[in-house]
Amino acid sequence: MSKIMNIEEIRKYVPHRYPFLMLDRIIDIDYEKNTLKAIKNVTINEPIFTGHFPEEAIFPGVMIIEALAQASGMLVYLAAMQAGTPTSNLYYLAGIDHAKFKKPVRPGDQLQLCVELMQEKQNFSIFKTKCTAKVDDVVVCSAELLCVKKEEDVININIDPTAIIDSTAVIDPTATIKENVKIGANSIIGPNVEVGSYSIIGHDVEVGEGSWIGPHVVISKLTKMGKNNKVYQFASLGEDPQDLHFAGEVSRLEIGDNNIFRESVTISRGTAKQDLLTKIGSDNLFMAYSHVAHDCTIGDHAIFANGATLAGHIVVEDYVTISAFCAVHQFCNIGAYSFLTYAAMVNKDVLPYLMIAGNDPKTYGLNKVGLERRGFSKETINMLQTAYKIIFKKGLTIENAKIELHELVKECPEVQLLLDGLDRAKRGIIR
Repeated sequence: MSKIMNIEEIRKYVPHRYPFLMLDRIIDIDYEKNTLKAIKNVTINEPIFTGHFPEEAIFPGVMIIEALAQASGMLVYLAAMQAGTPTSNLYYLAGIDHAKFKKPVRPGDQLQLCVELMQEKQNFSIFKTKCTAKVDDVVVCSAELLCVKKEEDVININIDPTAIIDSTAVIDPTATIKENVKIGANSIIGPNVEVGSYSIIGHDVEVGEGSWIGPHVVISKLTKMGKNNKVYQFASLGEDPQDLHFAGEVSRLEIGDNNIFRESVTISRGTAKQDLLTKIGSDNLFMAYSHVAHDCTIGDHAIFANGATLAGHIVVEDYVTISAFCAVHQFCNIGAYSFLTYAAMVNKDVLPYLMIAGNDPKTYGLNKVGLERRGFSKETINMLQTAYKIIFKKGLTIENAKIELHELVKECPEVQLLLDGLDRAKRGIIR
């Protein structure tokens, strides 16, 4: 399909104006091949020649690239209209690859601009074109250009007017930023949200009221975040699972309220091996460089110290502390109120209330200090100490220990968590 479009028609579609409009005529558009051809007449009257160069006028290479970029934008905008896909006529040049300048272009030359759409993503939001510029059918410039669509008109639909979004942040139009959130892009952004510089919020992201997203944060996609969360620089939340079996399934990350994610924390979405979901509770602290892999479930009030690492499919219950550089094997359960000391390598389930230490990890009694800080009475701690001895000191089988624990639950309901931990242990327990 061919079409000729003069300058007046071009001005209806492109936002550029003199002296920066680089297209004089469209001479061909082929929607089947995704190609467009245009003409740029180079004249001595253009302001650029006043300084480049007065004694030997040469049309700058960057202006040839700009002309090719404008032709690329025209092709994509017209192709999107042809396909019935709503889009913007304002695109930003985001990348230049393999640019070569083979001959100078001088006043009086006519640039023949040829652009071909190589690939497009997200309904023409991002696209790449293969471009050549010719004079008298001789190639003077060739390049591959990457362009992105400006989404301001779409973003404003989902961003509360009280949100504070840094001008350098990128927000996908599908994101939602709710009340009092400070953030980064295409998600839901609500009242009083603040998004730091150069942060990126991907598609289908929701950030809840009162959250603060610092600079250089990436919340990749398919992530729902509750209220009053704080995310510090270089954290990456909701990225694809680090799993070779992941095949692009639609999986999610859900985060509760009042969590703190410090520098360079990484948390992956789920996979089809489980429920396509990684879930983080509320009031947790993730210190710098800690990592939560796919399909994990984290309770409330947990602390992950610097470099603490979880493999996939791990359950961490409430009030757990995982010290610096600990690593937990996949499919393990970490019981409530337990404490993993520095660099513990956990390869089996950890029962509630316990202290765990060592590269070849072992139990070292109750986490008494932690229990006292959480308001456990002396009497309850003593009863839990009795339960600990039943499991680990009396030489009983697990089944016989459970019989005695059932009796102890009648006096101390908190012992039930130990019974529950024994019932669900599939990999065995650390002793």
